[in-house]
Amino acid sequence: MRPKTISDRLADFARDLKLYGPLTASRVNLTPLSRRFIVERLLRRVAAPSLMDLLASESEVHISPDTLIESLTGPISSRLRELHDEFDLLWQELQTRYQLRSKQLGYSNTWALEQNSCLLLYSLVRLLRPTNILETGVANGQSTFVCLQALARNGRGRLISVDVHDDVGGLLTHEERTGWDLRIINRRRIRSVFRELVSELPQLDLYLHDSEHTYSWQTFEYSLVTSKLGADGIFMSDDVDGTYAYLDYCRRIGRRPLVLLDHRKVVGLARPNQPDRPGQVAIARQREGSR
Repeated sequence: MRPKTISDRLADFARDLKLYGPLTASRVNLTPLSRRFIVERLLRRVAAPSLMDLLASESEVHISPDTLIESLTGPISSRLRELHDEFDLLWQELQTRYQLRSKQLGYSNTWALEQNSCLLLYSLVRLLRPTNILETGVANGQSTFVCLQALARNGRGRLISVDVHDDVGGLLTHEERTGWDLRIINRRRIRSVFRELVSELPQLDLYLHDSEHTYSWQTFEYSLVTSKLGADGIFMSDDVDGTYAYLDYCRRIGRRPLVLLDHRKVVGLARPNQPDRPGQVAIARQREGSR
């Protein structure tokens, strides 16, 4: 039986109004309707999901980037060890840059992807060898650095980054900036300008959202940008524990949420144009030997 729509509820109210009077008709029909509207249409747009929401049965939750990657690609343990070694050197370089440029950086490093999430991003770029990546939200440029280093290792690919501020990317060297396509957009007309920018983009292989974390903007950005993803394209979003936008987006496109629980924050992934792989587990335990 299909769930009742608003029209169905109003028709029931009109019928019960004639049969039982306004008090009973309101209690039986309008109270559930108003509760559904307030909870699902209003509160859901301003509230943050609980841990139980993120651990819901339809989600595939990981505490290791390795298990999440292997959920997407299948077993590749020997290659993952190689990627760990590469990433360890990059992470050390990042920490050195933070120390040397601490007074020059204009954004809190708490905004950036966390270590395991950066490892996940680096591994995806190295394994998928994307031609075009879109990143929204740059700040100090931690995820930008990770993507550019992975692309350099691949010997191919382009990173397009979008922000509303022109002082972003303080972690990058001059040489790294020369191979980086940074787009600064006018925040006063942000939706129209961003829509125009996305319409001119080539087909994307990987999309990372790390810009404004509000339900309204995330819903708008997710739908717009994922329409540019190719058949095997992957969508990745930081801070999916901040709003219900990511969970609602996955439900709308009929994909199981892939979630990585990092130390402080939660990252979500989806492959909008590929069906879920059969046999994916609800909760993936940390693989023995993963870092």
